[in-house]
Amino acid sequence: MCQKKVRRKKNDKVEKEKVSPLLFTPPRARPPPPPRRAGPPPPPPAAGPGPLDVGDLPEEIREGVQETAKITLPIGLSMADVERRMIEATLTHTRGDREQAASILGIGLRTLHRRLVAYRRDPRRLAE
Repeated sequence: MCQKKVRRKKNDKVEKEKVSPLLFTPPRARPPPPPRRAGPPPPPPAAGPGPLDVGDLPEEIREGVQETAKITLPIGLSMADVERRMIEATLTHTRGDREQAASILGIGLRTLHRRLVAYRRDPRRLAE
């Protein structure tokens, strides 16, 4: 349904033009806020027997939980070798998920990518 809008020109001729209802919508009033409940606030949730542990999880979920991975580095490695081993170990831990590995290492995805490209150019493998 279209509305008619009256517009006057300088020589007082009345001109009617169609106005689409989608271009003009009257302002709507906000709905009233929900009523407040009277009385005291609800009690806090009851405290349980203590914090949850891995043993509290169902068996099928418990099987997927891994211990925190650890890496041992010999004393005397250069920082470049330490960085390379950490990146390789983290990628192994994340099963090759570069985005997750970058997040764990605290570096950007592009930085991780640049390091991996540099390692491919320098194919020497570190003795473990």
